[in-house]
Amino acid sequence: MHATARFLALAALCLALGAAQARGARHLAAAAAPAAAPGANSSACPPYGFDALEDFNVTDYISAPWYVLAQLPLIYQPVDQLYCTQARYVPLNPEDPLEGLQVINFSRKGGVSGEPVSTGAGPSLVATVPDRSQPSKLSVGFDFPGASQLVGTQFGSGPYWVIAAGEGEQGGYEWAIVSSGPPTAQGADGCVFADVSPRAAPPPGPGPGPPAALACQAADASPASHAPAHAPGVAAGPSNPFSPSHACL
Repeated sequence: MHATARFLALAALCLALGAAQARGARHLAAAAAPAAAPGANSSACPPYGFDALEDFNVTDYISAPWYVLAQLPLIYQPVDQLYCTQARYVPLNPEDPLEGLQVINFSRKGGVSGEPVSTGAGPSLVATVPDRSQPSKLSVGFDFPGASQLVGTQFGSGPYWVIAAGEGEQGGYEWAIVSSGPPTAQGADGCVFADVSPRAAPPPGPGPGPPAALACQAADASPASHAPAHAPGVAAGPSNPFSPSHACL
């Protein structure tokens, strides 16, 4: 088992659930849904109080790889490449992570033993912090050499908000939920992101076809019963086509 396995859940452009230091069984906790303000419309989107974390430490967040439990497909991560998905964040300036992070995604194509795929092989995927006073609200996009200076922005950039996270017994983040900003559309079961059709979350506890990142844990962990299925107040989105495998980590 990987010494620093952590788990992430991405919502919207990505819906992911996160993790921390490997210590046998991992206990992933769900974040509480924000309470509705008096007179607030409970069906309004985004949900009342929806925001990124106020207290967030980027250095702790990037201290170890993240293993994605569930996410929506992306243009550079189609459905058939969402097996054993891992994300690493490398500071562009080790002395100041808020100056930007290189995002290196790794996954396998077609199955848990399929061809390895990495965003590190092409144009850099970079996360920036537009407002240093809000480090939990990042922006991720492709950074072609010299292009950012010409157009003043990254290509295909979008928000990357850490909206919930939990710490492990030994410190560091054990799980996290990431959203591509606030959900603005009303779905059948809650707010959704853009035109994504919500789908019921899987029942808690062990079951057929658990995410590979979960199945990679020790057999006695059964973390699926502890992992939050989706962001508070946000409808569950499509999950990854993960397959059980202890070879993922």
